[in-house]
Amino acid sequence: MPNWGFVWMVAWPDFRTRLTRFMVIGLGMALVMAVTLLLAAFSEGFRLRSERLLDVFEADRYIVATGSSGPMTATTPLPASLADEIGRNDDVVARSLFLIPTAILTDGSPQGVIVVGSTGEEPGFRLVDGRRVERAGEAVVDEEILGLATGDEFVLAGQEFSVVGQTEHATWDIANAGVFIQRQQALDLFAGGNDVVTAVAIDGDGEIGRLPAGVEVQSRSDGFDDVLNRTAAAKRSIDSFTVTLWALAVVIVGAVLSVEPRPRARPRSAGRLGRRHRRRALDRTRTPHEARVPRSALVAAERRVAGDPGRRGDRGAVEHRGCPTGDTCRPQPGVRVR
Repeated sequence: MPNWGFVWMVAWPDFRTRLTRFMVIGLGMALVMAVTLLLAAFSEGFRLRSERLLDVFEADRYIVATGSSGPMTATTPLPASLADEIGRNDDVVARSLFLIPTAILTDGSPQGVIVVGSTGEEPGFRLVDGRRVERAGEAVVDEEILGLATGDEFVLAGQEFSVVGQTEHATWDIANAGVFIQRQQALDLFAGGNDVVTAVAIDGDGEIGRLPAGVEVQSRSDGFDDVLNRTAAAKRSIDSFTVTLWALAVVIVGAVLSVEPRPRARPRSAGRLGRRHRRRALDRTRTPHEARVPRSALVAAERRVAGDPGRRGDRGAVEHRGCPTGDTCRPQPGVRVR
């Protein structure tokens, strides 16, 4: 177990010296983390939206026309009798789905929607306000459709509808939410009155049997990918921007750490003041006899006695009577230096 007190004691001087650098790195990383977490939440929201939409229909498998994009966006019609044929098999429950992408008019402005011909058999259908559709001209809309609430009216395919309820999680993407109307009215408006389906939802793992030509079976994961592909471009853009932010954060941190701090220049007045104080201190320690000797000579003599020869050609050499010729020593009292 590390001694955190010792670690902090060792790190504190460096932290205090480079406080500005640590603050820049900390603020930059906090900003990058906040933005990347927000973008990650947006990206994950697309996946969560797809899962919740599939929970509205709660099917294990789907039957669609061969080559269709998926059960949630397929527009190729299939005969409605296909659901009845599959439903005859044991351990299998088949339900007809009729989904059509279109637009509605609310207060004169269009909004993209997905019309669902509802039979009231959607297992995951959940109301948050109002009631289900009971007759033609009524609709249940997703709560994310702007400008519509229970009791409001809108125009769909030239027909007026009244909102009798609101549901949730019935959104295909950011721009398209679900509008549930009576199945027969949806067929009259968008299929010419023909009894068709765009997909067949199958509950259970039983054998389906032999299927007619031109149809195929898709799993729940295929339905998930079908919904997610509608927002694939937006999700890729968000993920790319997230990676770019992380790379930018690494570059910023590396640049800040690689720049060495410039040493602070000592003010010239401070150096002069220090030398002035040293000179005054030396003058106070000199005796009256030493006062006759130049200060530079005394300094050089003290260096020689201490074993420090000083700079070459030092002018502080002092010769006087009583010292060997060529020797230098400290002047004695009463001796005048030549």
